[in-house]
Amino acid sequence: MVVLCACFQAREQAQDEPIDPIAEANYVGRRVDAEESRAERCCEEAGAIGIADGYWDAVTRGLEESRPMDDSGAHYDPQAAGECVAALEASPCRHAKDTGRDEGLAACARIYTRGHRTLRQSCKQFYDCAESTEGETTCGIAEVTTEGFLYECKLLERLGEGDVCVNDDPHMELECELPLLCDPVSERCVAPAERGEPCITGPTWGDTCAMGSLCDRTDSMRCVEPIAVGDACEDGELCEGLACGDGACRAPSEYSGLCTW
Repeated sequence: MVVLCACFQAREQAQDEPIDPIAEANYVGRRVDAEESRAERCCEEAGAIGIADGYWDAVTRGLEESRPMDDSGAHYDPQAAGECVAALEASPCRHAKDTGRDEGLAACARIYTRGHRTLRQSCKQFYDCAESTEGETTCGIAEVTTEGFLYECKLLERLGEGDVCVNDDPHMELECELPLLCDPVSERCVAPAERGEPCITGPTWGDTCAMGSLCDRTDSMRCVEPIAVGDACEDGELCEGLACGDGACRAPSEYSGLCTW
């Protein structure tokens, strides 16, 4: 019993230690290199010339913005970081609409442990927020100000098909289970639409059609057959994933909008 307590106390103390900046900086450099290698490989696979200017600055900035607050109580896990980088290097290129979870990249979600911020306290990333007996937690928008967004630790409820995905509770986040999407019209979680079915478009997920179809956003607003990969296109409006490059529809890679054609 004494040994168990000693181990628990040691682990608890380790979680309160500040993140080692040298070890973390090493991880960020390796992560950017892995992201670069994978993006170049996927753009080449899609038929692009390379990656758009400014992408790597955005990757570095995103990694910085995704780290926990310095006083959150979270700490860096070098083993998970190594597994994450290895998974990125080996991960296959994904379809633009492949919203399923990539189990090979699960280690990337374990790079930092959860901190000790409680519900309704300010946060920057979900890592800042401690787990709660009330349910799963995350970091979500609490308020919109003239200077930007303010975030706080909230409860997270995962939803199934047909569930209402919009609520008025400022302290609860709702999330449709992948690959479901939150339809802003019906305000319910919906499955990707099949060809011939009504569809909608959005800035973060493109359209609600299943892979292999395109939302006819300029006419019928139904899922239709896209121009085939390799066939001529003008602006990508009829290419799946809007992936038109060098006058031809390209494979709708997750990097389509970031590639140089």
